[in-house]
Amino acid sequence: MKIRIMLLSFIVLFSTLSAKEFKISSPDKKLEVKIFVDKNISYSVAKNGYEILVPSQIAMTLYEGTVLGNNPKIKDSKTETINQKLTPVVKQKYSLITDNCEQLTLQFDGNYSLIFRVYNDGVAYRFKTSFEKDITIKSEQVEFNFGKDYDILFPEEESFMSHSERMYLPIKLSEVTTKRFCSTPALVKLDNNYKMVITEADLEDYCGLYLTKNTRVENSFAGLFPAYPA
Repeated sequence: MKIRIMLLSFIVLFSTLSAKEFKISSPDKKLEVKIFVDKNISYSVAKNGYEILVPSQIAMTLYEGTVLGNNPKIKDSKTETINQKLTPVVKQKYSLITDNCEQLTLQFDGNYSLIFRVYNDGVAYRFKTSFEKDITIKSEQVEFNFGKDYDILFPEEESFMSHSERMYLPIKLSEVTTKRFCSTPALVKLDNNYKMVITEADLEDYCGLYLTKNTRVENSFAGLFPAYPA
């Protein structure tokens, strides 16, 4: 299980827009996420009406071929407000951390759910499964689609065997090719002086996320994962 996180310099209340479109906002109502459920699942992110991410597809393929997110059928949806204090095991900047967000859980046929959390300063999502037996993930579709060719800070890697302490190269999104990839966090310089950081957290028995060119659409990152040797 893992969480994919976008930390922003800024981010959602929940309401169902239609049977296949959902909307969720941060506690301060400045950041808004829309989730679209059709033949696939995608989401977009806006800050004060300014679209940060255009619709970006997400899915997960199991080893036997089942695709979580392919022709999804919603069974139920649930929203809740989370407001609690967390005590870090190792205290660094804070002895207590405020965990305050709006959470949307979409439950689908096929023993899986998709959970979105929207904070005042970030958005996170995760897949959750409820199979009786252990599962093996074959691949995961991760996209971060942008409306234009933004400047980025790109911690380029040469191998998956990395200490993840790279120089951050100031380049354009369009300069990222399928032969180039980076570790996370990576930063995107948006308009209106907004900046977005892409990273992840809460990994357990799962490979780390790298970013490369998305060949499906322009001005986009795609997730890249080191595969287990065949």
